[in-house]
Amino acid sequence: MLREENSWRIDLAEITKAIKTNTKCIIINFPHNPTGAIITKEELQGLVDICRQHDIWLFSDEVYYGLGTPQKGWASPVCSLYDKALSLNVMSKSFGMAGLRVGWLACQDKNILHKIKQIKDYLSICCSAPAEIISIIAMQNREYIWHRNNEIIRHNFALLEEFLRQYSELFSWVKPQGGCIGFVKYHGKETVNDFCDKLVKAKGVLLMPANIYDHDSNHFRVGFGRKNMPDALERLKDFLNENL
Repeated sequence: MLREENSWRIDLAEITKAIKTNTKCIIINFPHNPTGAIITKEELQGLVDICRQHDIWLFSDEVYYGLGTPQKGWASPVCSLYDKALSLNVMSKSFGMAGLRVGWLACQDKNILHKIKQIKDYLSICCSAPAEIISIIAMQNREYIWHRNNEIIRHNFALLEEFLRQYSELFSWVKPQGGCIGFVKYHGKETVNDFCDKLVKAKGVLLMPANIYDHDSNHFRVGFGRKNMPDALERLKDFLNENL
């Protein structure tokens, strides 16, 4: 449903065509992993209207919500727009707290939430109390945390953009609009799988080739949300200079 030639934007007409009589749920992920594409307020409302028309559930993975600065602002969590929508979020992505294995679902339908809670209780009963307390503190300070994380992302994005400009004969991309990841196209002679494999073995820099995402292309995912991004780019430069 997302294509590079369309800047990885969602195609509502294509989604409508794909709906069948037995379609029960549509699952979306924005900011999108691995492209960094976002969904606008207008696009999300259009998707909600489609789901409402066909009486379909809408499940929205919003774990990168808050990372990046979309030009038109953030679309609302989908659970606030539609009574048959679920919004998923976690502490590990936009909050940068991967050690806290805490996440949540929000939905207007109390019956479905009760059923989900029953499954959750069967699987793990409860979360770690210290993790829940730290998560509450983080939620209370989310604007500060998001600002701090976005400053790191903005700095790293500028470095990555300049790197890709310097090596434009090897790489191209559609600039990500949200999150802390991008989907870069590799124009080298070898396959992107071979490129990524050699890089991680030689320099310890891990890029995720497109086939990991069942995407048949010469793209790879790159993350730019960590403070060690400058070091990672230097290692990547060394690898390219040694192998060009």
